[in-house]
Amino acid sequence: MIRAIIFDMDGLLIDSEPVYAEAYSHAFAVFGHTLTREEFYDYWTSGGGSVEKYVKERGLDLDPEKVREEKRKWYENNHAKLLKPMKGAKECVERMDGFAMAICSVSRREEVLKALRIIGIENKFDVIIVNEDVEKRKPDPEGFLVAAKRLGFPPRECVVIEDAEKGVIAGNVAGMKVIAVPSEYTKDKDFSKADLVLESLDRLTPERVRELSRPG
Repeated sequence: MIRAIIFDMDGLLIDSEPVYAEAYSHAFAVFGHTLTREEFYDYWTSGGGSVEKYVKERGLDLDPEKVREEKRKWYENNHAKLLKPMKGAKECVERMDGFAMAICSVSRREEVLKALRIIGIENKFDVIIVNEDVEKRKPDPEGFLVAAKRLGFPPRECVVIEDAEKGVIAGNVAGMKVIAVPSEYTKDKDFSKADLVLESLDRLTPERVRELSRPG
C-alpha cells in the first residue's frame, strides 16, 4: 500500500526552470561564457548536470564555485518577482493530506524553503531533502531513499512524483512507484519507465495514487 508521497519541486511544483536558466546564464556571462536557455534545459533540467561537470567537459578555465556564487547572487536578487507555482500545484499538495509527504530537490535548502513559501505550502511536508542532505544527485536514488527513511516508510510504500526523466530513473532504482508529470521543458523526454504519466497536477488525485498499490 502506498503511504507516502515524495515530490520533486523544480519544474513540478514551481516553475523555476526559466529562473534557474537565467541565473546560470548570467553567472557564466560574468566570466565571458555564453550558456543558452536550451543548453541549460538539456544539461541541467534533463541531464542532472553540475557546474563542475559542465566546466570540465567544455574545457572552460573557470572556478565552479565562483560561477555558483554569481548564480546565487542573481537568484537572491530576482527570484521573488519571477518564481510562480505550476498550475494546480498548491491544490494538488492539499489534496494529498492523507499521505505522509516529502520534498526531494537538488536545490539548496534556502532556495527550496523560499520557493515553498511563495506557493504557500511550506508547512505541508513532513520531510524536506535538499542538496545539502545528499552526496549524489538524480538519477542516483540517494535522495529518495533518504526521504523514505526519514518519513519512516520502506521504498515499496512510497510513490515519487517527478517531471524529469532523471527523477523517474532515480525512483525506479529506489524501488518506488513513479508518477511522471512532464513539464513544458521535459515533455519530449522518455517517460516509459514511469508507472503513470499525467498531463498536469490537476489530474493527480489520492485515488490515482492508491491505484498504484493494486496488483496488475
